[in-house]
Amino acid sequence: MQNMKCIISLIILSVFFINPINAQKRPNIKFGQVSPEQFTIDNELIDSNTNAIIIADIGSSEFVGNNKGWFSLVFKKTTRIKILNSKGYDAGNIDIFLYSDGNATERIEDLKATTYNLENGIVVPVKLDTKDVFNEKVRNNLIKTKFTFPGLTEGSILEYSYTIKSDFIFNLQPWEFQGEYPVLWSEYEVAFPDFFRYTTLSQGYLPFINYKDDVVQKNWSVRYTTSDYASQTYNFSGSVTYKKWAIQNAPPLKEEAYTTTINNHICKIEFQLSQYRLPNQPVEDIMGNWQLMSYKLQKRDDFGIPINKPNNWLDAEIKMIVLPSDDAITKAKKIFTFVRDNFKCTNDYGIFLSSSTTLKDVFNKRSGTVSDINLLLIAMLKHESIVAEPVLLSLRNRGLVHAIYPLLDRFNYLICEVNIGENQFYYLDASKPYLGFNKLSPASYNGISWIMSKEPVSMVLLADSIMEKSMNLMFISNDENGKPAGNLNSLKGYYDSYALREQLKPLSPKEYVGKLKPSFSSDIEVKSVEVDSLFLYDYPIAQRIGVKVNLGEEDIYYCDPMFGMGFRKNPFKSDNRYYPVEMPYAFDDSYVLSMEIPKGYVIDEIPKSVRVKLNDNEGSFEYLISVTGNTISLRSRILIKKASFAQEDYNSLRDFFSFIVKKHAEQIVFKKAE
Repeated sequence: MQNMKCIISLIILSVFFINPINAQKRPNIKFGQVSPEQFTIDNELIDSNTNAIIIADIGSSEFVGNNKGWFSLVFKKTTRIKILNSKGYDAGNIDIFLYSDGNATERIEDLKATTYNLENGIVVPVKLDTKDVFNEKVRNNLIKTKFTFPGLTEGSILEYSYTIKSDFIFNLQPWEFQGEYPVLWSEYEVAFPDFFRYTTLSQGYLPFINYKDDVVQKNWSVRYTTSDYASQTYNFSGSVTYKKWAIQNAPPLKEEAYTTTINNHICKIEFQLSQYRLPNQPVEDIMGNWQLMSYKLQKRDDFGIPINKPNNWLDAEIKMIVLPSDDAITKAKKIFTFVRDNFKCTNDYGIFLSSSTTLKDVFNKRSGTVSDINLLLIAMLKHESIVAEPVLLSLRNRGLVHAIYPLLDRFNYLICEVNIGENQFYYLDASKPYLGFNKLSPASYNGISWIMSKEPVSMVLLADSIMEKSMNLMFISNDENGKPAGNLNSLKGYYDSYALREQLKPLSPKEYVGKLKPSFSSDIEVKSVEVDSLFLYDYPIAQRIGVKVNLGEEDIYYCDPMFGMGFRKNPFKSDNRYYPVEMPYAFDDSYVLSMEIPKGYVIDEIPKSVRVKLNDNEGSFEYLISVTGNTISLRSRILIKKASFAQEDYNSLRDFFSFIVKKHAEQIVFKKAE
């Protein structure tokens, strides 16, 4: 059996390192051999911002019979990296993740790593010592093996390889063809036996230049030990499909402004085990569907059972919260407010009840994870005969979920759906201390989510559906001493209000006045602040800020009519963008100024009025300024009608905001009257 494994390994190695498939494009690399000439790399992807480059990244996965009566996965990876400067040293920090479940853990074998440096024209290798390899438990089912290449210097070539052996056949290793650094060549091959079916999920904008799909026959040996310690071996044959994907010259993807997560956009392939098709046995569906998934979740002690049972222990508790005469919507609001205001969230991720925890424990401790708190909310609502169901979703920084397949590991957040009256639906998250009724954080608007009722239903939460409106009214007039002063009346958007509530919690009024100073131009002095609706979490915050304008002693006064509240920087800095723009919400931002010309001054220069549109009326910007008598009037409005823009719209979006930044920087020039 061991000899057979060696033969299979040699065959795979020959496919990866000898077979000249697409040889005209694949780099001519012999791993373990580095010549002085290879330290010079000329490629169009290398520019002044390139700190390291992946020369080649090659992997394979295959299935082998084991001695446990089943199959194991063997994953092999070999990578060569060039360090261009000291900023690229991070590329020499390697993390390898291993899945574990109970006493069973994936095993890493044959780990080798070498740093090659060019010294006086001679290649000098520095090998990794095994004592410098460390293991770290990330969470219950994940272990990280990590090491740093020794002898790193500018210009080093790094090379490492390893094998992972896994008894978890559902954990077929994914492959990323793209990342932080440019990749000259990336290649992955998987040998799929016919009796295991996987669904392949791919993403990214780069085309595969080399795709292999060959079918061969193979003999399999599976051995297991019986209860009397006798060993039995089963031999059979079956077809194996070899699939290979490769990409050349993948540019780096770095996270830029208005990105949910870069993981949504890098070119990669993932796999999900969908079926067993073992010889002489019926087909077994592993992935299932959402109906089956919901059924299973309803039977779980950490999901469906605790929210669907009577929970009579809540009888006395809820009598303290609601009145018998309250209608359903009033009860729902009171219960939601009670949970939100009295429970502390200890972890912002999760879809199940915490291990060794009951809803009664959560209630008594007044704390729990996001799923603990929202499952408790659902149970309390159900106790009052209010239709409430858990909703599974993936936060924006976790990434998108698949529209069809029930891939539970893609979901990391749980909220509550309430149905009151004739299909009056409300969505609640009691884990956030300042969220109002039927309000969700922008992070929750990440596409597909699933309502886990007995008949599960999908719904879509899109950032495009949120419109964040704000209005700032600045009134400046000359006081009794002839000095310009006035008030800013600010009605913030709902999510700006949420952020302000978080900011104000630890601050005294005096400290908050100090925090406001950077928000304005340098000639503004904040004299007083009044905050309205601070504790009315269903509503946005209104502020009244008393200000004074310091003109200085110069004969000419350069006045920023936005007083620092305009766009100061363009959030879109890169010349190119390779993935969509994903804002947290659409927005409508208005600023109105009514300003009396300072006493003793006249206008020397004033900006011009403009109106511009973004694309086909997807947004607009207006800057309208006029003078009537002794009063200057200005209205600036930025309207962005949607949150998501395709990659093709990036240049127009960047130019649009560049224009806004430039316009908001224009000044009114006052000079002293003669």
